[in-house]
Amino acid sequence: MNAMHQYMLDSYRTMRRGERVPPLPGSGDARVLRELSGRIRAAARALARRP
Repeated sequence: MNAMHQYMLDSYRTMRRGERVPPLPGSGDARVLRELSGRIRAAARALARRP
């Protein structure tokens, strides 16, 4: 079962229960990559300041 199949199954279950539908797979990828690149840049700056 891939991520899309799991999403469809989870969506069906939550709609039947009247709950909120989960986010689409991959919808937060860009945000995660931005945060990761920011942390890498901050670590590089910290290492550059070390003697």
